[in-house]
Amino acid sequence: MQTLANTDTWLEGYNVSSTPKRTYQRRNTSAGGSRSYCQNPLRGKSLTLLVPEEKVVHQTVSKNPAFFFHSQSTTTIPLIFTLVDPEEIEPLVEKSLSISQPGYHKVVIPQEVKLKPGKIYSWHIAIPCAEAPENFREVLTASVELGFVSPEIAQRIEKTNSPSLKSLLYAREGIWYDAINFWKKAEGSIARSW
Repeated sequence: MQTLANTDTWLEGYNVSSTPKRTYQRRNTSAGGSRSYCQNPLRGKSLTLLVPEEKVVHQTVSKNPAFFFHSQSTTTIPLIFTLVDPEEIEPLVEKSLSISQPGYHKVVIPQEVKLKPGKIYSWHIAIPCAEAPENFREVLTASVELGFVSPEIAQRIEKTNSPSLKSLLYAREGIWYDAINFWKKAEGSIARSW
């Protein structure tokens, strides 16, 4: 899986716990995914989930977080996004994503879907085969957990109107998903939201 490769200076302030939770919940390729007949203009190397490390559980303070990825190219075959609670049989969210332009993309989950404390969720972006969309060429995976910041930091975040400062404060507290969300708001370069 590809992860966030080029870092901006704010990312240098991202603090991962000294004892990070690790996850090995991975979905790789389906039975047909590794065969040569499975074609798709997107490949794992041209699609990057915006997470610092794939096997580390990163946190959010939002019960309804957004997820980001970067695409270097386009495809007419919709990608499949899923958010999974490992204790549930069915995904919490499953949606098709059209990639009509390269760049950063934001996936917004429905308001009624709320993360719960103490659970590690996984999210996936599947790249389907052109000839057989029920099979996947590759599935990229990351994890998310509902976390918290100290009351002092929460107050500082609430008082500022600067998305850049909010991003930095979240990054320093190890709250990845909120840090990246405010970083992208400050940058204003999201190709599309779903």
